[in-house]
Amino acid sequence: MSLAKTEKGREALAQRGLLSRRERQLLILCDAQRTQDDLMRMMGVEIAEDIERLEEAGLLMFITPSLRRVAEFSDTGTIEFPLTRPQAETSSLSAGYSLQTD
Repeated sequence: MSLAKTEKGREALAQRGLLSRRERQLLILCDAQRTQDDLMRMMGVEIAEDIERLEEAGLLMFITPSLRRVAEFSDTGTIEFPLTRPQAETSSLSAGYSLQTD
C-alpha cells in the first residue's frame, strides 16, 4: 500500500517548526505512489516509527486499492475525497423511499 499525506498533513507542512526535519521529509515524500518499503529504503528502517506516529496523528494515511478507486490525489500527494453523487441526486433518490414499520 502506498502512503499519502492528508489535508491535515499538508497544513502541518505549511507551518514551520511543527514537525521535525525527518517528519517533514517523510511527509513530503508521501505522494500516494511510494509504499512504506520504498520510503524505508530511501530514509532508513527507523522511519517506521515516524510513519506510525504521523498516521496516528492523522497527517498521513495508507492507501488501500479500494480507497484509491474513490479518492483523488493532488500533485503533492494529498488525498482528497470528491463527492460521489451530487446532492440534488441524493435528495431525489431518498425522496421516494420511506421506512415501514409493522
